[in-house]
Amino acid sequence: MTVRGLRSHCLVVLALLPALASSAEATPTHPALPGMAFQEAALQEAAVHESATQDAALQQSSLQDADRSFGFGRDPHVHGDRVVFSLRGDLWTIGTDGSEPRQLTRHEARDTEPRFSPDGRWIAFTSNRMGNADVWVMPAGGGEPRQLTFHSGGDNVVTWMPDSERVVFRSGRGSLQWQSQLYSVSVEGDLPVRLPLGAAINGTFSPDGGTIAFNRNRTPQPKRNYRGSTAGSVWVADLAAAQDSEIPTFRQLTNTDLENSQSHANDAEPMMAADGWIYFKSERDDVYNLWRVAPDGGEPEQVTFHERGGVQFPSMSTDGRTIAYENDFDLWLYEVGSGAPRAVAMELGWTVRENQVEFVSVSGEADHFSPSPDGHFLVVDHRGEVFQVPARQGVGEITRVTDSAWRQRDGLYSADGTMLAYLSDETGDDEVWLYDLEAGTHRQLTEHESRKQLRMWSPDGAWVYFSVETTLYRAATADGRLEEVARHRAGGHTPTWLSEDGQWMVSHRADDLGNMEVFLFHLPERREYNITDHPARDWHGIPSADGSTVFFLSSRDGGTPQLFSVALARPTEDPDDPRVRERLLREGGDDEDDAVTGLDSPDLTDIRRRAVQLTDADQPVQDFFLSADGQTLYYVRGTGQSRELRAMDPDGENDRRLAEGRFQDLKVTADARTIFYREEGEIRRMPLASRDAETVAFHLSFVVDKRAEWEQMFDELYRHWKYFYVEDDLLGLDWAAVRARYEPMVARIGETEDFYRLGLEMLHEVPSSHSGIQAPPRPSPHGGNQTRLLGFEMEPANGGLRVTHLYRNGPADRIWLQIQEGDYVTAINGTPLSPTENYWPLLNSLVNEFVTVTVADSPQGANARDLRIQTVTSYGNIGYEDWVERNRQVVDEMTDGRIYYAHIRSMNQTFLQQFQQELDENFHRQGIIIDVRFNGGGNIDQQLMDILQRRPYQYTWTRTESPLVGRRPQQIIYGPQVMMHNWRSGSNAEMVPHAFDHLGLGTLVGTPTAGAVVSANWLPLKDGGQVRVPRVRVVSYDPEQPYNFGFNLENYGVPPHIWVRNSPADELSGYDRELTEAVEEALRLLGTGRWQYVDEDADRDDG
Repeated sequence: MTVRGLRSHCLVVLALLPALASSAEATPTHPALPGMAFQEAALQEAAVHESATQDAALQQSSLQDADRSFGFGRDPHVHGDRVVFSLRGDLWTIGTDGSEPRQLTRHEARDTEPRFSPDGRWIAFTSNRMGNADVWVMPAGGGEPRQLTFHSGGDNVVTWMPDSERVVFRSGRGSLQWQSQLYSVSVEGDLPVRLPLGAAINGTFSPDGGTIAFNRNRTPQPKRNYRGSTAGSVWVADLAAAQDSEIPTFRQLTNTDLENSQSHANDAEPMMAADGWIYFKSERDDVYNLWRVAPDGGEPEQVTFHERGGVQFPSMSTDGRTIAYENDFDLWLYEVGSGAPRAVAMELGWTVRENQVEFVSVSGEADHFSPSPDGHFLVVDHRGEVFQVPARQGVGEITRVTDSAWRQRDGLYSADGTMLAYLSDETGDDEVWLYDLEAGTHRQLTEHESRKQLRMWSPDGAWVYFSVETTLYRAATADGRLEEVARHRAGGHTPTWLSEDGQWMVSHRADDLGNMEVFLFHLPERREYNITDHPARDWHGIPSADGSTVFFLSSRDGGTPQLFSVALARPTEDPDDPRVRERLLREGGDDEDDAVTGLDSPDLTDIRRRAVQLTDADQPVQDFFLSADGQTLYYVRGTGQSRELRAMDPDGENDRRLAEGRFQDLKVTADARTIFYREEGEIRRMPLASRDAETVAFHLSFVVDKRAEWEQMFDELYRHWKYFYVEDDLLGLDWAAVRARYEPMVARIGETEDFYRLGLEMLHEVPSSHSGIQAPPRPSPHGGNQTRLLGFEMEPANGGLRVTHLYRNGPADRIWLQIQEGDYVTAINGTPLSPTENYWPLLNSLVNEFVTVTVADSPQGANARDLRIQTVTSYGNIGYEDWVERNRQVVDEMTDGRIYYAHIRSMNQTFLQQFQQELDENFHRQGIIIDVRFNGGGNIDQQLMDILQRRPYQYTWTRTESPLVGRRPQQIIYGPQVMMHNWRSGSNAEMVPHAFDHLGLGTLVGTPTAGAVVSANWLPLKDGGQVRVPRVRVVSYDPEQPYNFGFNLENYGVPPHIWVRNSPADELSGYDRELTEAVEEALRLLGTGRWQYVDEDADRDDG
């Protein structure tokens, strides 16, 4: 069923509430659950591509046979003749021949990532039953689950140790900043132990447990056929070699050529097999397939040849002979060495966890609102339905304007208040519809394939104006006739006023240089007059009542928006001359003989010089409007919480404050007697005469058919990318064909998670970064554990628990606390600790934030002392600052304090200001290392380049000051500059090192950046979720190319000058090889005796 076949006025309820266990509570925290962001790396292994598989007969069943396919199942794993998997948050098993399906868990929490123990007795799985992802275990044949981990940071099952005694899981706990590590926990739930791998997200063991194959980092998702330094690589660690040195021997088997990273494909989920090979999934042939590589390396071999869809959620069976995976919504099994996989047909029936209808009940909430001309009613929309609600409680009733599964939005009243125009996607595209308020009838007005934005009605009700990208259209309300009003490639006209006779329009638009101007537009001739003509930004023009003057907003006063006016007729006398003002006052300000409206014959001579500034406060003007008689100019001034409504005469005199408030989303009635606005989450009404604001109180109740809504949302997801993606051709992708292939699965959706997983897999078809989809936030049905953190890490050693890492400036790093790395912790709140007992439950859900910790010099309790520690719930900023300070200490020690180290955490204003402060405090240093590793981006590249290009030129001081105080310029460390970046430097953190290199500011050290350089926006979906669409491209500067436009930075990956990457052994030993190289380069540059900005050819004496 396509989206065209959605039901509009009736609901078919196919499945009601499923049986749920009474003990359930929890907010989902697993990446694939509702309420969480499904962005790059959100689903660990999402890959659905295009076309067919090897077996033509099996292809046909993949997306079409609802009763005999895996559907939205995930995480399959084989033991013997049984497969365990997760479906809609519950665990199931089924025979390898598709027979005897059996549901193992039924719980409102989400159970995922099941793994059989090698002996087949247990199934370990991830569940958020206690409020966050933890490791659980249950008998393989079913039974009561037991919780094994108790940390609110999130733990996800990966595999088992070969002896079936311990479960391996992934966790972000521990002192390794930025990345996850692998831990193991016994079936009895003792203290988790960290595996000596450094960063790792998955892995499987050889039969003897001596070797593990693993990935160090996640693969970028969703992004089809990624090539770059962020790609996953297969690594092997010889754990047996760690018995003596505590550090295994590591080998990288794939993507080994660091300096050829643009050819690196995603090699993920390595699995050690009984035949001695290591299998993994890879996009080396453009679609995720199974490949294998020898344990000592060599050229990988492809073993499956799917041409569409792609391998995802692969796992190796407990005996190392069968790989189970999902491809194109089918369950597939590959017998190692057999040469051909097979799809497993199954009949699970219709299994749902959610009610298929949702009862929506909201008070005062509206996605959009607009007042009727007289202010008696508002048209509002919520969750895709349009209503008319009374503006005053008890005066009038609510009218439901629409009742369907489509998204209807952005209603606007006609000038006489008898009609509504609104947008609806009922036909599969945004179209303008009309609603007769008296007759209660709907009529489609437009038929134009586009994403539209309603602008306004004409005063006579004959036209409805709307925008499509950079073009302004109008549609005749009588017959739907469509006319193009104006078009400009740099930014279309935004109309703000239409004359009563339909001859004139005032609008604003940008030019090719991004400058905004206000225009008077003659509609019959389609002729525009630039009435501001200034290099600053001018917008939102409104004419005076007599048409002689246009009021507008402008940033020409120092960049702060202020209110201006401009006369459309060329002045013939000085309006500030006292005699002129006296004459005008005596004449009542209205000279009939000399009056010129300006609209009929605008004189543009020296128009730039004729603008008069009406406001000049430090605070920006946010909005303004005129009274109906044109004698009062109202405006909103201020920022944030400090705003006020003010009024003045049209000439700027008699300025006064009327009311305080935020006045967001300000709307004015046609008679300009009443305003409506948002304040503290409410819509408020304020008559200007009394200025007594009151809440517009209304309550909306309606039923949503979720299955119909999912069909609408699927269509909307498609259209968001069709109309908003920055590249018109979607990089050569046939987006309509992609939609056609995934659309049959919409009918299989049974819960919200299904939709967002389907959306993510569909987005994986697009080879673009910054794409993503996220479900709306969902409140937790119950609370969950909150782990209190002590400020240090401890691990078993010498029969006790030894402090291995003390976080600098953390809870335990206090002057009055006697604790250091190497001490032993013997008790928490009086409860004795052992090196094997899991102490984390002792730190969950505590009544008090202070915890008593017993610390000693030895495991036996020598010099024991009780310390009172004020715990925290997160190491986020503490761990980051600890990492930075340790790096800074390394640089200080290696350079005797001559070189300063600065890490920029994110490319935003907060960290820009921090960087500027650090420069101020360290101006006396002789060089600087700027570290942008693990920086996800932002938008401060211009400011950073301005700072880093500065060169010293003067000093100024008085006789009582230090000469160093007056250095010019401020905020500069003049000396060698070295910039560090890595595979986790993305977006704006790639633009910065590219600019740094392009401008010749210094040396780049590290690995290539991620190759993810676009700018994206989140666009709304009907249920409150969002889809992320890249809308801005970034290209280099190249004066030898047309318009100076160089190459696209997306999929590029900025290369360093010095190539270096930290190894797993480096991470385990606490050695930052990349930082060491950067320091050595800074010292080398400093040792040359010349700084990087000195002109080598300069030999003149400036005197």
